[in-house]
Amino acid sequence: MWNKKYLYNHLVMEQKELLKNKNGGKPVKNTYTTNQLNLFKDRANELLLTKVPVLTFVEFMNYWKTGDRKSHEKPYFEKRERLLIFSVLAWQNPDNKEYLEALQETIWQICSEPFWCVPAHYLTNDNQPLPLAEYETQIDLFASETGFALAETLELTQHLLDETLVQHVKTQIKRRILTPFMDGTRIYRFETMSNNWSAVCAGAIGSIALHMVEDKTQLVSILDRCLSTLDVYLESFGEDGVCTEGVDYWSYGFGFFICFADLLKTKTHGKLNLFTLAKVEHIARSQQWFYFSGKATVSFADGGDHSNYRVGITHYLNELLEAPIPCSTLAADTLMDHCYRYCLGIRDFLWCKEDGDISQPENIAKWLPDAKWFLKKEKDLAMVIKAGDNNESHNHNDCGSLIVFAGGEQVICDLGAGLYDADYFSEKRYKILVNRSKSHNVPIINHIEQGFGKEYTTTQVWVEPDLTGITMGMEHCYPNSSGVKGLVRNVKCGEDKIILTDRYEFVEKTVFTEVFCGLEPIIIHEGVIHFTRNGQGIEMAFDNHEYDASTISERYMGHDGKEKIAYFCHVKPKKKESNMVFEAIITIAK
Repeated sequence: MWNKKYLYNHLVMEQKELLKNKNGGKPVKNTYTTNQLNLFKDRANELLLTKVPVLTFVEFMNYWKTGDRKSHEKPYFEKRERLLIFSVLAWQNPDNKEYLEALQETIWQICSEPFWCVPAHYLTNDNQPLPLAEYETQIDLFASETGFALAETLELTQHLLDETLVQHVKTQIKRRILTPFMDGTRIYRFETMSNNWSAVCAGAIGSIALHMVEDKTQLVSILDRCLSTLDVYLESFGEDGVCTEGVDYWSYGFGFFICFADLLKTKTHGKLNLFTLAKVEHIARSQQWFYFSGKATVSFADGGDHSNYRVGITHYLNELLEAPIPCSTLAADTLMDHCYRYCLGIRDFLWCKEDGDISQPENIAKWLPDAKWFLKKEKDLAMVIKAGDNNESHNHNDCGSLIVFAGGEQVICDLGAGLYDADYFSEKRYKILVNRSKSHNVPIINHIEQGFGKEYTTTQVWVEPDLTGITMGMEHCYPNSSGVKGLVRNVKCGEDKIILTDRYEFVEKTVFTEVFCGLEPIIIHEGVIHFTRNGQGIEMAFDNHEYDASTISERYMGHDGKEKIAYFCHVKPKKKESNMVFEAIITIAK
């Protein structure tokens, strides 16, 4: 992006107050921020009755013994919740001694943690176990977030805090984050990771440096390294700007990028402005493609199907780049983030625009050529289908998978992210239901599912010029042992129906199973399959003279750690053939 000389010449070292907005660094006062402050106060009243959680050795070791991440991470993030809540409330209520005492104790306890990195991330660049001696200076997502959170806590409340505590915080950030990062002998995993890691870690470290580093030469060296890492992040996107990891990873990775880019722009008086990059503008504008009919979101890969957007970063991008804002009813409460990401939470208060109901237009068709998503937004019946390959970040084996929405609900569903435990990010990943192709809306051929890897890919993808449909070859998504020679999936979209057609060619007569997923029981009646979700429904008509349909259900662990049930409709031909055509017509339920 910019070399060290350019950085050196444009850094303004006397700039101290970086958390600025049009309101002079104070929260915007409107319905949203008032509601958030009330939620913060209610939660603070609960937290004041309890002690700051302790991170125990037994919980710390659970990850290696059982693969469980939650037992250690739950109290870890509860402390970050306290940090966010009590710093905001102390900032807004400087005379309230109870809030200030709670904040200072929380800061002290976070600084007293033996490690800021979480157990799942003690890995070398080649994914080998990290030596124990390097645990304290291991920089992962959450160590970098913690340092950034503490640095911005000082920005907001340093004038209220005990000076001893302030110096202790600065010492801990330097020892755990800045000093090891400035030591050029160690390369961190995130510096070459083409996903949210590179943005979160580099964005956080760069932001810490902008807040804290007073030596200009040191600051330039840190920023230069962070900008190189952010280049890796930006290169992970195509020109359509879509984050194929999922909508929540868009908010996470790009959110930290935005926070850093804004601080850098402020520190250099606009001379270093990452928002002028075309790729950044494309990413900023891509959030709109995740949202359907005001409620549901695209949940390919490790996405979520009801994800709320972050108000601060969304309104910031709207004002700066005119990036569209999803329906205002989908604005997230700041405390909905179970990791309590401080920089995003603070900016919900600083960057929230004045009240106003902003919603996206319906009746949009769009082809996103780099993500290889084709979507058709309609108020009543909508859909999105993906092509691509099975080697994405946070990959699921789901090439060719279709999601159908009715009345703002996913009705033919994608389960999205499962429970993050040791197995989820190991060689056992594709033994977990939500990651396997059998839980997605794609066929199983000769009892064989899609494979994992870049070679398992769609081919000859064709989108109708008038954006009324898409065709793709899917035979290469399956191992050779499946016996499929050709599999062409075509989806056509009208105003009131979706037509799915699969054309098969096999080496010899064989069997296949069309799979469709729902999150409520599926009913089959006389050649029509009925799917429902939260009061919305669709009907899928098929030829019941040629095909039989049945349903099964399977339990799985959701991303929230709760056991859930998925329902599947399996449609199979009544006899084996070498060439077959399956057609389904999808309409809104009568």
